Amino acid sequence: MYKINDYVIYKREVCIVKNLKKINNQDYYTLENKEDSSLKISIPVSQEHQLLRCLTTFEEISNTLDHINEIAPLDINERNLEEQYKSLLQGSTIKDLIKIIKTTYIRNEIRKSNHKPLSDKDTNYQELAEQFLFNEIAYAMNISYDAAKELVFNKLANIVDL
Repeated sequence: MYKINDYVIYKREVCIVKNLKKINNQDYYTLENKEDSSLKISIPVSQEHQLLRCLTTFEEISNTLDHINEIAPLDINERNLEEQYKSLLQGSTIKDLIKIIKTTYIRNEIRKSNHKPLSDKDTNYQELAEQFLFNEIAYAMNISYDAAKELVFNKLANIVDL
């Protein structure tokens, strides 16, 4: 069970547990989205395992980023790539987001080198994955969004020539 002021992930958004309350004899968490404090969400405590997860720890993030080269991108020629992107966005690890970022980056670089316009679909999924990843890293490591972005791109630069 989470406590008040615990950071959690709800639908890939960083939230803070603001309150525990009873509604119709059932316990609920009241969550506040860290990016939009006006957004309040009530989640039944009985469904916490399906709807919430703990913020990735500093150690887990450091370990993942240290082994970022071992996270393989998706097959860029796959016909069901969009379904895979959607599935990874629903995933519960930062590795899923890194896969999206690597894949979309590679696909867009290939398009650039062939003098073709960037894919809106790839760009949109990349931006979503980056937003979710950098927000989670920023809160977990107690750094700014921009510092989280720089940290990830510095690790990726050694692998995919960003």
